[in-house]
Amino acid sequence: MAADHDIFVSTERPADEVRAAIETELGTAFKASEDPEPVPALVSGTTNVFFYDTHDFEDDRDFPVTRYRYWISIHDTARNEQRQLATAQRIFDAVKAKNWPAMLSFNLQGNITRYP
Repeated sequence: MAADHDIFVSTERPADEVRAAIETELGTAFKASEDPEPVPALVSGTTNVFFYDTHDFEDDRDFPVTRYRYWISIHDTARNEQRQLATAQRIFDAVKAKNWPAMLSFNLQGNITRYP
């Protein structure tokens, strides 16, 4: 099973505003997923983007995640890690452009990059 890229965002802005920034960047809208407990999901080609209002992750030495409110998980169904990372980077850059603190992670194992 391929590992996902994740973005964590810290802002007091409402969830719909954060989702709107992602929708604008990717040019498509979130819809309820088909999970037993639906979460907002966006499909861009073979890449799925899932948006969570909260998360239960705990801090680790290279993974200071409790300071972030929102969790965005990016998964490429074709297991194309480069495409998955490219989508994650676009979302990270869109969030960063809003001046919202964010962290990009791979497989929930530490951070690739953080802003600021």
